[in-house]
Amino acid sequence: MKVASINIARISTPERLQLLLNYCVSNEFDVICLQEVAFSSCPILESRFQVFASPGPNKAGTAVLVSKTLKVQSHTCDPDGRLLCINLGPVSFVSLYDPSGRIFRDERSTFFRVIVPAFLSCVKEPIVLMGDFNAVDDRGDRLRKAGTTPSTPVDHALVALVGDWSWWMYGRPYGPVTPVTPISTRVDQRGSTAFTAPDPSARSSH
Repeated sequence: MKVASINIARISTPERLQLLLNYCVSNEFDVICLQEVAFSSCPILESRFQVFASPGPNKAGTAVLVSKTLKVQSHTCDPDGRLLCINLGPVSFVSLYDPSGRIFRDERSTFFRVIVPAFLSCVKEPIVLMGDFNAVDDRGDRLRKAGTTPSTPVDHALVALVGDWSWWMYGRPYGPVTPVTPISTRVDQRGSTAFTAPDPSARSSH
């Protein structure tokens, strides 16, 4: 299974949505988590994917695109559209879009410490959490290496949230294990990170 996370910066024109679709199809992605989503439905994307979208009140929410070959068991989202989950049975995928900007620093801390854990507590494990964490407040955050001391309240909150999880952020590995074959690319001047996820149809015999 191939999955990706892309911030699409509220694109809404047919031309840009078609570019997004072409990119996802050409890379043979099975699950795509989107952030800064302004639509609740999209016929262009729905031509090739199951689309679960929650734009939220500010039209900057989240969405998950799922291959039509996969069966979605359930889906849910938070009222603000910043968290959206789809469950494929053996595994759940969550798309996350965190508030950005220095003025929302306290809000982001609350988001990571309270809202996200409460949402994830209702999600069936195992969970693949992907999205735009907006964890860079200043140059010091951008340059901080894995394993060093968190430098801001948001950074502390994010570290508290993920704990010892194995995760991948902005193309940099954190934690003891990293996804297989990380790929960095660009779509409409926005970054994405892709990695190979376990096959949801493969169930353990243990």
